[in-house]
This record gives sequence, C-alpha cells and structure tokens, in this order.
Amino acid sequence: MSTSPRAIVLRAFGFLVLFVAGQWMLRLGAREASLVEWDCAGGECSTDDFAGAAPVFGVIVMFAAAFVLLPSGRKHFMFGVGVFLAAGATLVGFEEGVSAGLIERDGPSHFMFFGGVTTSALEITMAVFAGFGLIIIAVLAIRAPRMALPAVKPVVVKAPEDDSDREAAQTARVIAQLTRLRESGEIDQATYDTAMAKLLR
Repeated sequence: MSTSPRAIVLRAFGFLVLFVAGQWMLRLGAREASLVEWDCAGGECSTDDFAGAAPVFGVIVMFAAAFVLLPSGRKHFMFGVGVFLAAGATLVGFEEGVSAGLIERDGPSHFMFFGGVTTSALEITMAVFAGFGLIIIAVLAIRAPRMALPAVKPVVVKAPEDDSDREAAQTARVIAQLTRLRESGEIDQATYDTAMAKLLR
C-alpha cells in the first residue's frame, strides 16, 4: 500500500468513517437491547428494530475499520485491533444503558443471545476481550519480523571493448564459420587452410 501523504489521509478518513459507524452500532445494540421486541417462532427469532442486529453489523464494520487503518505490511494486527475496538465500544454501550436506566447492572442484559446473562458479567467479558485484543497486538508487535529490505542486485559495468578485442571476436566468429563449412563438406581442406592462413597473418 502506498505511503504517500494522500494515501495516508484517505486511509485515516476511511478508518474514521468506519470507526464512527461501528462504535455507534455496537453502543446502540448494547444500550437499547432491553427495548428490542423479538418475534420468535419455530426456534427462530427476528425483529424489525435495528438495535437487535446492530451488534453484528457493528463488529463487521469495526474489523473493516481495523483493516483500513493498518498498512499492507501490518494486516495481521487486524484481529487484535478489531477485537479491542469492538469490545471497547460495546462496553461503553453497556455503561450508557446503565446510566440511562435502560438496563440494570445486576439484571439481565437482553443483549442478543446473552439475554439471560447479567449486564455486569457481560461488562467483565467485554473488558477481558478488550484486554485480549491488546495482548494480541503487543505479542504480534514483539514477534513481527522486520520487513526485509529489497535485495539490490550489484550493477556490473563492463569496460568498453577496444579495437583489438572487437577484431579478435570477429576473427573467432569467422574461424568457427569456416570450420563448420569444412566439416559439412562445402569447402575442401585446401581452401580452409588458405583462408585460415590469411586470417592468422
């Protein structure tokens, strides 16, 4: 990926747009999970409320933000960055929901399929995930091999040939041609000897 100032600005702008969208979705899903009405039938549940699906979309967008942020040689950091951003935004959403009185810290979170789990337990889980993401980033940063510099092939500068070198090369070519003609029978031995004598004078 290009490291020009324009490319860096575009990458930063793309990250900012995706990050804002992702954290909004994750915070919305965590904060307003208790307000989502689900219709369940036949073992499947669905809802028309965007807050119900927001966490799934938010995680995807957060990983996309991490992918855009990282340069081409550091894409292996994407998982750690994505986990940290997604877990952090979800944790903020839980705190906002508790502060607004939409969910109780010791009550059920109503968060996706973790509805029976208390909000405080999910907050601890999200904090652990955020820490796990940071650990992944730190481990990869320590173990990441340094980018090898491209090998530079040495440039061999040939000295210009002088007249004697050119003449010797031309003589060698003529001798080789005469030898082939003699071996194929197109010229006889006497002609070959005469030509060779003239060449080697």
